[in-house]
Amino acid sequence: MRAEYDAEVARLPNSGSRFHEWNWGGLLFASRGITYDETDQLGLPPDRQSARWKARMRNTDLLCGGDADIGEVRPLGDHYYLTSFGC
Repeated sequence: MRAEYDAEVARLPNSGSRFHEWNWGGLLFASRGITYDETDQLGLPPDRQSARWKARMRNTDLLCGGDADIGEVRPLGDHYYLTSFGC
């Protein structure tokens, strides 16, 4: 799937802060998938993530409009992360 994910990322506007989620699904409020975060703030501890980045994440599957901490995050390299989604 990596080649498909790379192709999708390449189609995003190259702003230096490209972000995309691939939610593989699962149970309600317990799904997993891959997240691409060009800023790599996803891999930082919450106290080191910028307020602007956190605000941007509120409307993603990572936080589903809430302010809770992001769930499980495992770096996969090259800005990709295995993540848990709240919705």
